Amino acid sequence: MAGALLAASAVATLIKPDRPAWGLLAVSVACFILTGLRSGEVAATPFVNDVFRTASLSSSIATLAVWSGTALLLLPAIPGLWRSRQVGAAQATFGATWLALVAAAIFRAEPVPVIAYGGSAIVGYLLSTLALPGRAAPSRPPASATGPQTTKTFTTRNDCVDRFAKPVALQASLLRSLPVAFAFALVACGQVTEPEGATAEVTLPSANTGLSSARIEVPKVEQVGVWQPGSDGEQVPLWPADVALAKPDSGDRPEATGNGSPTVGGRKWHWATYVTRPTLTIYRPRSQNTGAAMLVLPGGGFYAVAMDLEGTEICDWVVQQGMTCAVLKYRTPQVWPQENGRQRRPEVLLGLEDAQRAMSLLRQRASTYGIDPQKIGVVGFSAGAYLVANMSNTVERTYPRTDAADEQSSRPDFAIVAYTARMLDNSKGRNNLELQTWVQISAQAPPTLIIHAMDDPVDDIRQPMAYALALSDAGVSVDMRLYGKGGHAFGMRPTDDLITRDWPAQARDWLFSIGMLSPP
Repeated sequence: MAGALLAASAVATLIKPDRPAWGLLAVSVACFILTGLRSGEVAATPFVNDVFRTASLSSSIATLAVWSGTALLLLPAIPGLWRSRQVGAAQATFGATWLALVAAAIFRAEPVPVIAYGGSAIVGYLLSTLALPGRAAPSRPPASATGPQTTKTFTTRNDCVDRFAKPVALQASLLRSLPVAFAFALVACGQVTEPEGATAEVTLPSANTGLSSARIEVPKVEQVGVWQPGSDGEQVPLWPADVALAKPDSGDRPEATGNGSPTVGGRKWHWATYVTRPTLTIYRPRSQNTGAAMLVLPGGGFYAVAMDLEGTEICDWVVQQGMTCAVLKYRTPQVWPQENGRQRRPEVLLGLEDAQRAMSLLRQRASTYGIDPQKIGVVGFSAGAYLVANMSNTVERTYPRTDAADEQSSRPDFAIVAYTARMLDNSKGRNNLELQTWVQISAQAPPTLIIHAMDDPVDDIRQPMAYALALSDAGVSVDMRLYGKGGHAFGMRPTDDLITRDWPAQARDWLFSIGMLSPP
C-alpha cells in the first residue's frame, strides 16, 4: 500500500515539480521506508473486509484512520472531476489505486498493517490535493478598464485549503501540516503507550468482534514475548514437544502479549496472541479441596486470548470455591473464512483441538492435581464460549491420538457459557432461532448454565436463546440467567452493572444444584 502510493506521488511530482510536491514526496518516501523497517513489529490485521467492519465499531486511532483515510482519498475525486479534468483525473487515479489494492487484499486474503493502511490513505489524499495542479480560472478585469482587455489567471491547489488560506494563513498551514504529521506518526511509530510493567509497544489492529459496553475483544498494543502466569500458577505444555501441531494464521511469528482497550472495571485487560505452542496453567484451591475442577477458555475472537479478564481472574474465583482451575492458552489467530458472503467455520478448529486435549490431560492427571475425574467442567467466554458449546456436543476427538492422555474423555461434566459466540443462522430472518448447520447438538451434552446480557452489542439475545432451546429440545439440563445491562466481555470484574456482581453467585448456586459442589 505504501509502495503503491509512493509510486503515485512520484508521478504527481513529475506532473508539477514544485516545492510542495517534492516535500510531500519526501514525506511519502520516509513513510514507506519506516513502514518497511517496522513491518516485522507492526501486527497484521485480519482480512481487509473484517478491518472495515470492525472500524465501524471501534474507536481506536488505527481503525479510525482506515475510515478517514478512505473517505479523504476518494471523496475529492467527485468535485475534482466536475471542476477540473486534470485534478479530478489525478484524484480519481489515487482512488482507483486505493480500491484496487483493497480489492486485491480482500480476494487474495492478504493481511495488511492497519497503521500503514490508514496512514498511507491520508498521505495519498494530501498528495492528490496539495501536490497536484489545481484548476485555472480567469480573473475578472476591473469594471472601469478600457481598451483591449487582458485576462490574468490564478491557480488554486485546493478550493477547501484556499478558502482558509486567504483569511488566515497560519490556520491553512496547520490544516496542511497536521494531517501529514498524523499520517507520518501512524506509519512510523503507531500508537505508542506504556502498559503496566512493559516497554513501549505498537498498535495492533482490531479484530472482528466489535465493541461492547465493557471492552472490545481485540488486541490494541503489542510486544513480543510469551505470556507468563503469576507465582501461584503452574504452566505446563499442552502437547508433547515432539507432536507437530497445525500452526495458526500467524505462522511462525513469535508469540506476543499486550493490553486491550478500553479498560474494564477501571483496569486494563491483557491478552496473548500468535500462540503456536498452547499451554495449561493450573491453580490449586487455597482452602478445602472439593475435588471439582474447572477448565477456563478465555475469549478473544479467535485472534487473541484474554488471559486475565477471562482467564486468571476467573480462576481467582474458582479456587475460592475449593475447586482446581486451569486456564487454557490456545492457538490463535485463526480467521474464519467467508463463503458467498457468509462466515464459515474452519475445517480444523485449532482452539477446539486444544480444548479437548486440555480436558483429557486434566483427567489423566486427576490424582496429581487432587481432582475427581467425574467433576471436571468448563467455562468459556465469547469465542471461548463457542469452544465450550463444541466440546459439550462433540463425541469424537477432533485430532489423532498422541499419547495416553488422549484415552481419557474430552467431554466436560458441566459447562458454563458466558456471552456465547455466534452460532445462530442469521440468514433466515430475525424471528429464526435455528443454529448454523455446523452446530451439532448432542443429547449427551452436560448440564449447562448460560450467562448473557440483553444489551450485548456483539451477540444479541437470540444467540443464547437459540442454544438454550436446542439443548432443551435434546433433553439436556439447561439454565439461563439474563440481565438487562452488561454488554459483552465483562468477565468477573465488578462494574456498575448488576450482572458482574451477581452472576458469580448464580454460578456457585447452580454448581450446588447439579451436585458439583456441596453447600457450605
